[in-house]
Amino acid sequence: MQKKTLQWIGTIIGVCLFSLAIWVLVHELRTHNFKEVREHFSNLPTRRSYAALFFMVCNYLSLTLYDTLAFRYVKHGLPYPKIGMTSFIGYAFSHNIGLTFLTSGSVRYRFYSAWEVSALDVAKIVAFCGITFWLGFCTLGGLTFGFGSLALPDSFTFSPVALHWLGAALITLAAAYIGLSFGHQKSLKIRNWSFQMPHPLIAMGQIGASCLDWLTAAAILYALLPPLPNLGYFSFLGIYLLGQIAGMVSQVPGGLGVFETVILLLLEPYYSPSVVMGMLLAFRGIYYLIPMGLAISLLGGYELFRKRR
Repeated sequence: MQKKTLQWIGTIIGVCLFSLAIWVLVHELRTHNFKEVREHFSNLPTRRSYAALFFMVCNYLSLTLYDTLAFRYVKHGLPYPKIGMTSFIGYAFSHNIGLTFLTSGSVRYRFYSAWEVSALDVAKIVAFCGITFWLGFCTLGGLTFGFGSLALPDSFTFSPVALHWLGAALITLAAAYIGLSFGHQKSLKIRNWSFQMPHPLIAMGQIGASCLDWLTAAAILYALLPPLPNLGYFSFLGIYLLGQIAGMVSQVPGGLGVFETVILLLLEPYYSPSVVMGMLLAFRGIYYLIPMGLAISLLGGYELFRKRR
């Protein structure tokens, strides 16, 4: 009886996710105007558009490492193709819909519970992936803000000194996590919440996977921008990190509008607003809409396959 109930819950979650994904995709296409996106794609040099697509594929592959490490953390075996498909669909949905914990958690529960992964382990996997995501930001943000020379426009009120202190705080958090992992037999307790620290090798793997995620995501937009001698990749990385964090804090699906505003502001010394907006439209199409369309197809095919079985 309990098994049948869980199967029904999983089916309802699958149908709701599929319907919500279709609605978000239609809404985004209306917002951006598909003709404008296609026009910006057609005007891009072939080399730059192919480079952006290559980094997009690398990015979603790096995201599958989150779940792969999480399964090692919970000591549960599952073939990589299943992990990879679930991870891809989960992140494609959460990138576009927002509410990452709820959206990706629902996708993971839908798939992993069907493959006999317990609800408790799914919850641990979701929490582990969330921590992994922020570890990469702390590491790269710490290095970029603490030791880099990010040129901020005059209209940006955050002072360079405060940015350096922020970088120092972020890199300290990442280092503290690695240090705590050496006592992985113990649980980290904060009030009523406890987290079993992973093995140091898994913790370092988390930082590596997350850094790769952030680096490849930033490389997508950087590849689309016209090259400039005074704007290197690592200088641009700091701009991208600030834009993405502003978008995520806003909890607007995909950071829509917030991310673009921050990027426009910070790239003001380098490019005209029309150039930046054109590249941001192309970035939205590559990083958000293409994966979302593929994820919807995979989820729909999976649900039909399960129904036929």
